[in-house]
Amino acid sequence: MSTKEWMAVRKLNVLGFASVQERAAAWLLQETDASDTVVLKTNREEQADYLCVARPSLSRTLMQMQKAGLIEADRKQIRILDREKLEKIL
Repeated sequence: MSTKEWMAVRKLNVLGFASVQERAAAWLLQETDASDTVVLKTNREEQADYLCVARPSLSRTLMQMQKAGLIEADRKQIRILDREKLEKIL
C-alpha cells in the first residue's frame, strides 16, 4: 500500500466517528508515539480541516479534554495523560 493510500485509510478511520470529541480522541490515539505524545506539525485550522470539524469546536474539545485531565496540550505537542479514559470516548 502506498503512503498516500495509507494516509487515506488512517483519515477514514478517524472520520468514522460522529462527534468532535470522538474524532479528536481517535486522532490523538492514532498519532501518539511511544511516550504518549503527539508532536504537532500543523496548526489548529489544519488539524480541524483534517478532522472535518470547525476550528473553534476542535479547540473547545481539546480544552475540555485538558480540563478533564485526559491530555496536556500546548502549541507544539499534546501529551496523553489518561489513555484509558481517552479510549473509552470511542
